[in-house]
Amino acid sequence: MDWLVKSAGQGFPNALYKYGEILYDSRQYDTAMVMYALAAAKGFKKAVKMFNDWVVPMAKQGIAEAQY
Repeated sequence: MDWLVKSAGQGFPNALYKYGEILYDSRQYDTAMVMYALAAAKGFKKAVKMFNDWVVPMAKQGIAEAQY
């Protein structure tokens, strides 16, 4: 887990996505959204899909954390 967090902190898209998955499974949704957004911004396809399928609809519903 330490190496995953370090890799995510260095901006590796795969690590950002995987860390987002772990956070999501742990119900830490706010931080998971951030990890997915960062990985998606780097073009990581799985993160783009997750972001579009999960975060964008929440933002459209007015959920502030997703809008941010």
